[in-house]
Amino acid sequence: MTFAEHYGPWALVAGASEGVGAAFAEGLAERGVDVVLLARRKAVLDDVAAGWFF
Repeated sequence: MTFAEHYGPWALVAGASEGVGAAFAEGLAERGVDVVLLARRKAVLDDVAAGWFF
């Protein structure tokens, strides 16, 4: 059973623009989970999202 099958195919990560939130979101994405990123600062969040190529 994969991580995504066990925990579900989607995750919502609040505070995903930096630090622990960004690392947590990236770790979920690496494990095959589709991630919805949520943050107060759109510009920083766009930079985080643009850096992912999974």
